[in-house]
Amino acid sequence: MFFIITSFALSAQLKEFHITERDADGTSVVQASAEYPDNAMVLVYSNLPILDFRSSVGGINQQRYNQRANRYEILVSPQRQILFVAARGFIEQRVDLINPSPKDVFRYMVEERKGQDELSVFFTVSPNDAKLFIDNIPTDINQTVSVPIGTVNIRLEREGYRSIDESLVISTEQVNYVYNMRQVTLEPVRIRTNIDRARVEIDDNEKGSTDAAGGFDLFLFPGVYTIRMSRRNYLPKVQTVYVEEEGDNLFRFDLEKNVGYINFDLEPRDAEVFINREKVALIDEFIERPPGTYMIEVRKEGFSSFAKTVELDRDQRESVQVELVPQLGTLLFRCSPSDAAVVMRNSQGDIYMRWRGIRAHREVPVGTYVLEISAPQYRGLRKSITISEGETAEVDVSLVNLNPSKNRAESELKKIEESSNNVNNSILMATFMPRIGHSGISLKNSSFGLHYNNVGERWGGYFEFASSFNRANNESLGDFYFPGDFNSLDFIGVFLPDVKIQSYEVGFGAAYRTGHFTFLGGLSYFSYQYFQRMSLGFIEDPWVLISDRTFRGVIPKAGISIQSNGIALGYSVGLYPPNNFGSVFMMGISF
Repeated sequence: MFFIITSFALSAQLKEFHITERDADGTSVVQASAEYPDNAMVLVYSNLPILDFRSSVGGINQQRYNQRANRYEILVSPQRQILFVAARGFIEQRVDLINPSPKDVFRYMVEERKGQDELSVFFTVSPNDAKLFIDNIPTDINQTVSVPIGTVNIRLEREGYRSIDESLVISTEQVNYVYNMRQVTLEPVRIRTNIDRARVEIDDNEKGSTDAAGGFDLFLFPGVYTIRMSRRNYLPKVQTVYVEEEGDNLFRFDLEKNVGYINFDLEPRDAEVFINREKVALIDEFIERPPGTYMIEVRKEGFSSFAKTVELDRDQRESVQVELVPQLGTLLFRCSPSDAAVVMRNSQGDIYMRWRGIRAHREVPVGTYVLEISAPQYRGLRKSITISEGETAEVDVSLVNLNPSKNRAESELKKIEESSNNVNNSILMATFMPRIGHSGISLKNSSFGLHYNNVGERWGGYFEFASSFNRANNESLGDFYFPGDFNSLDFIGVFLPDVKIQSYEVGFGAAYRTGHFTFLGGLSYFSYQYFQRMSLGFIEDPWVLISDRTFRGVIPKAGISIQSNGIALGYSVGLYPPNNFGSVFMMGISF
């Protein structure tokens, strides 16, 4: 597209063109532009220097001067348009209204129209960089120029000087004119508006922005200025002002908002909103936008997007209601063992659903999920899956059995069966001593020992020794369900203990016999160690819950036995830690 800048300096009065259509001269014209192969060609013949052309629709794509053919060659797009021609010192003229087809050729002649009287005059102006306008036409100073004979308007301008504006009669009586412009000083100018950050332009030059109070101050020379105030989302305001010498020079501009308002009602409420592909934050109830056409988009992962075009006028309030439709898929799940427990979590880590065993879930929102699968005596498994819109995700998993060769143990926890060793005297007694009362969790535990006493007619002494050792590995003690959040995982597990119990006991004391009864009393040195480690069925490393409960020390014991015909039966008790009584039954042979 070609733009014309009309700056005429040699003539104070614009001249005119004479434009006529020219017939073809019989020579062929070839349009050979590879860039614009379908353009029409306009040929303009003229002896005037440097013509410029423009189209009413910006349809000129290329123009050049063919010196050999003495013509201008212009390529225009094939569309209806008006052509104009301009040159320095001439009034721009309309060439013609054309509606070309591809590769059409048009021919014109441009000539100067004669017959206007002019006079050569000389303008001497100080300062020498002042601007002279004759009838609003720029004219050179300090050199000879042609000016129309008759009354003309003279205007001299220069920043920092007082302008001169007067009428002048051009005639042969005077051809020299002298002007000395008077210098002036800068004057304070105050600009006020109703908003902050308003842009201030003076004679198309940006000067700055208003402050928080809507004010802007500067210095200008006296004269006429065009002030333009603008800010985004406000109607600009343009005003011509006159800055006076020693005047008040206060100018006020009140800008009006130039926006419409868009309100959004969304479901889901956390959906993202885009206006002309730019994401916006829904902080205020209404979003302000200048009048125009806007593309509204609402998006959220897992939902079908929404799009709408909105025509927004000034002060219009547009409400956009959107309910996004979720994108759904199907999950088919099968596992071994068939009663495995499954927890399904979404991408935020929240539980979406729970179930056991095989299941078909339809209408599952699309997205990425994590399945946590567990079963007693099996190693747990975490598996990531993706649900896609309209598709079916199939999951088939098998858990690893941690104890394939053992049956599950009893579901109830059993108390430790403790055993103690006691002695009846004058008799060699083998004792089977179930020990009761110790705290803890264990399988069966029994102690075996020997008790020997030697009592005279009334008094005597006894000696005893007892030992026990028992160990149980990976015996299930039952299922336990922890309904709360345990280490960030809901789980169903099995206690798998590794238990070791051992004790040693050696003691002595006094015995008193009366009839068939013998009473015993003494002390024993007791050493006891209880070690237990418990693990959860689907966690590879064991979790130690109870470890190394050890006691070593002296404990008191007392007992009674009855003997007859070489057979003896006895019973004793001891105070075992922690403050529990252990009962011992004895049976032996008197000798």
